[in-house]
Amino acid sequence: TLGSIKATKRILGIPMKRDTALTSFDEDAALLQFYKENEIEAVCMKLSGWVNGGLDSTYMSRLSIEGVLGGKKSFRRLADTAEKLGYTLYPALDFLKFWDNAPFDGYSMKRDGTNTIDSKAGMYLYVNEATQTADRFGFLPVNTDSALKCFDKVSGKFDALGTGGLALDSVASSLPGDFKKKNGTRRQEAVVDLVTLIQKATQKTMLDGANSFMLPYADHILNLPLSDSGYQNYGRSVPFLQMVLHGSVGYAAEPLNMADDLEMQLLKSVEYGAAPYFVLAAGNVEALREHSFYSRYFSVSAAVWKDQTVEIYHRMKQALEPVAGAAMRSHEALTAEVFKTTYDNGVAIVVNYGDNAFVYGDKTVSRKSYEVLLPS
Repeated sequence: TLGSIKATKRILGIPMKRDTALTSFDEDAALLQFYKENEIEAVCMKLSGWVNGGLDSTYMSRLSIEGVLGGKKSFRRLADTAEKLGYTLYPALDFLKFWDNAPFDGYSMKRDGTNTIDSKAGMYLYVNEATQTADRFGFLPVNTDSALKCFDKVSGKFDALGTGGLALDSVASSLPGDFKKKNGTRRQEAVVDLVTLIQKATQKTMLDGANSFMLPYADHILNLPLSDSGYQNYGRSVPFLQMVLHGSVGYAAEPLNMADDLEMQLLKSVEYGAAPYFVLAAGNVEALREHSFYSRYFSVSAAVWKDQTVEIYHRMKQALEPVAGAAMRSHEALTAEVFKTTYDNGVAIVVNYGDNAFVYGDKTVSRKSYEVLLPS
């Protein structure tokens, strides 16, 4: 779920930026209770924007739980609710980039930032999807040496929250080099720093992205790609990465409620053994439109999606429960539109992307559907 964001509010007629709750901790707890009542057996809830200014986060040199979300007491109630229901919370921390350089947060661009190879100050710029150009402002970078120091500073306070899970944004999708003339960090050194950071985590870890050096330390991975790079000379996509991970590490692709084609993404997730993943916000979703980067969360309203998430969960459970914990052994293209994935427990899943039914043995796979083939 998405926590808080700075949104424009009028105070005595003057527009001012104020922290605005997208999903409070009590609303998170209510959502978990809703899923339990609808027989969702396992939920891994990632909390984004819950600390240090929310989604418009500050430097991670300290932990300050967002008061607009309910504060520390409300957070502890949420943690207790999750534990009681048998679910796991994954509060997200990003040690490699942040949005708002707040006063007295201890950040120094010269000391803690990164330099590009031409000695300019680094920055994570992002592409405006409307104009297809890089926006002028972006996230401020943190070199891996400073990121490791920040982790050491806040880890004790985070451990005291007792959530059982930790989501680490950026560390599995970014590898920043720092080309300062003095005290710079090359990428080979950055790998060592980031591996050291995640090894210090005492909780289960959820990563966003899948750089290979982080895979041995992940319990769950989000936004795992389900397609190739799209080069014209490639014949078809093959799930090499999923073959390595399935049965050992839980993984999900992009959020299903953010997909261009929900049904196509759902079928691809079944074919590749990816768990369902959603990004939700309980209210004030219009505030996301004010931010160029977060405006991409255009379809996250929990009121609109929560019933559908239950339906999709039970639909995908029927397909993926028989292969839970099994290793993926083979992936075949039966036709240009029909694919078969086989697991080491003998279960196979045939996915049909075509507009016509497909007959496989004594089974008929309906159009744009799938069939689970159990061992005889």
